[in-house]
Amino acid sequence: MQLLSPVAIPVFSAENYHAVMTLLAVEEQDRLPHDQYLAHAETHTEELRQTGLSTRQIAVTPDALLSWCERHARPVTRESISLFAADQLAEQLAAEQQPVTIPPEADVSGGT
Repeated sequence: MQLLSPVAIPVFSAENYHAVMTLLAVEEQDRLPHDQYLAHAETHTEELRQTGLSTRQIAVTPDALLSWCERHARPVTRESISLFAADQLAEQLAAEQQPVTIPPEADVSGGT
Protein backbone atom coordinates (compact mmCIF):
# COMPACT_ATOMS: atom_id res chain seq x y z
CA MET A 1 0.00 0.00 0.00
CA GLN A 2 1.41 3.39 -1.01
CA LEU A 3 1.36 6.06 1.68
CA LEU A 4 -0.01 9.40 0.56
CA SER A 5 1.65 12.63 1.50
CA PRO A 6 -0.29 14.75 3.96
CA VAL A 7 -2.55 17.51 2.71
CA ALA A 8 -1.32 21.03 3.49
CA ILE A 9 -3.85 23.10 5.41
CA PRO A 10 -2.99 26.82 5.38
CA VAL A 11 -3.61 28.41 8.78
CA PHE A 12 -3.34 31.99 9.97
CA SER A 13 -3.00 33.70 13.32
CA ALA A 14 -5.68 36.35 13.88
CA GLU A 15 -3.26 39.12 12.91
CA ASN A 16 -1.98 37.28 9.83
CA TYR A 17 -5.50 36.27 8.78
CA HIS A 18 -6.63 39.87 8.50
CA ALA A 19 -3.38 40.96 6.82
CA VAL A 20 -3.56 38.18 4.21
CA MET A 21 -7.24 38.90 3.51
CA THR A 22 -6.32 42.49 2.61
CA LEU A 23 -3.80 41.16 0.06
CA LEU A 24 -6.53 39.26 -1.79
CA ALA A 25 -8.86 40.77 -4.38
CA VAL A 26 -12.13 41.85 -2.76
CA GLU A 27 -14.08 38.99 -4.33
CA GLU A 28 -11.68 36.45 -2.82
CA GLN A 29 -11.56 37.89 0.69
CA ASP A 30 -13.06 35.79 3.45
CA ARG A 31 -15.65 37.77 5.37
CA LEU A 32 -15.67 35.45 8.38
CA PRO A 33 -14.30 36.60 11.72
CA HIS A 34 -11.07 34.77 12.62
CA ASP A 35 -12.73 32.45 15.15
CA GLN A 36 -15.30 31.33 12.57
CA TYR A 37 -12.55 30.88 9.99
CA LEU A 38 -10.70 28.63 12.47
CA ALA A 39 -13.82 26.56 13.14
CA HIS A 40 -14.39 26.18 9.38
CA ALA A 41 -10.75 25.18 8.82
CA GLU A 42 -10.92 22.61 11.63
CA THR A 43 -14.13 21.14 10.17
CA HIS A 44 -12.47 20.86 6.75
CA THR A 45 -9.40 19.24 8.31
CA GLU A 46 -11.55 16.71 10.17
CA GLU A 47 -13.48 15.88 6.98
CA LEU A 48 -10.20 15.13 5.21
CA ARG A 49 -9.00 12.96 8.10
CA GLN A 50 -12.26 11.00 8.03
CA THR A 51 -11.52 10.06 4.42
CA GLY A 52 -8.20 8.59 5.54
CA LEU A 53 -5.99 11.50 4.50
CA SER A 54 -3.45 12.92 6.88
CA THR A 55 -3.13 16.66 7.15
CA ARG A 56 -0.52 19.12 8.30
CA GLN A 57 -1.18 22.71 9.25
CA ILE A 58 1.09 25.22 7.54
CA ALA A 59 1.32 28.66 9.12
CA VAL A 60 0.98 31.44 6.56
CA THR A 61 2.38 34.90 7.15
CA PRO A 62 1.84 37.81 4.79
CA ASP A 63 5.57 38.41 4.25
CA ALA A 64 6.34 34.78 3.44
CA LEU A 65 3.33 34.54 1.12
CA LEU A 66 4.23 37.75 -0.73
CA SER A 67 7.83 36.63 -1.13
CA TRP A 68 6.72 33.24 -2.47
CA CYS A 69 4.27 34.86 -4.89
CA GLU A 70 6.97 37.21 -6.17
CA ARG A 71 9.47 34.35 -6.65
CA HIS A 72 6.86 32.37 -8.58
CA ALA A 73 5.46 35.36 -10.51
CA ARG A 74 1.98 34.75 -9.15
CA PRO A 75 -0.65 37.15 -7.86
CA VAL A 76 -1.88 36.69 -4.29
CA THR A 77 -4.98 34.51 -4.65
CA ARG A 78 -6.63 31.71 -2.72
CA GLU A 79 -4.95 29.31 -5.14
CA SER A 80 -1.57 30.93 -4.40
CA ILE A 81 -2.16 30.42 -0.68
CA SER A 82 -2.86 26.74 -1.26
CA LEU A 83 0.17 26.35 -3.52
CA PHE A 84 2.36 28.20 -1.00
CA ALA A 85 1.21 25.87 1.78
CA ALA A 86 1.81 22.81 -0.40
CA ASP A 87 5.29 24.08 -1.26
CA GLN A 88 6.09 24.69 2.41
CA LEU A 89 4.86 21.20 3.27
CA ALA A 90 7.03 19.68 0.52
CA GLU A 91 10.06 21.48 1.98
CA GLN A 92 9.22 20.22 5.47
CA LEU A 93 8.81 16.65 4.24
CA ALA A 94 12.08 16.81 2.30
CA ALA A 95 13.88 18.13 5.38
CA GLU A 96 12.46 15.29 7.46
CA GLN A 97 13.89 12.79 4.96
CA GLN A 98 17.41 14.22 5.13
CA PRO A 99 19.83 11.99 7.02
CA VAL A 100 21.59 13.62 9.92
CA THR A 101 25.33 13.76 9.38
CA ILE A 102 27.54 14.01 12.43
CA PRO A 103 30.93 15.54 11.67
CA PRO A 104 33.87 13.27 12.62
CA GLU A 105 35.08 15.72 15.24
CA ALA A 106 31.73 15.35 17.02
CA ASP A 107 31.93 11.53 17.18
CA VAL A 108 31.54 10.62 20.85
CA SER A 109 31.51 6.87 20.32
CA GLY A 110 35.25 6.60 20.93
CA GLY A 111 35.73 4.75 17.63
CA THR A 112 38.62 5.36 15.28
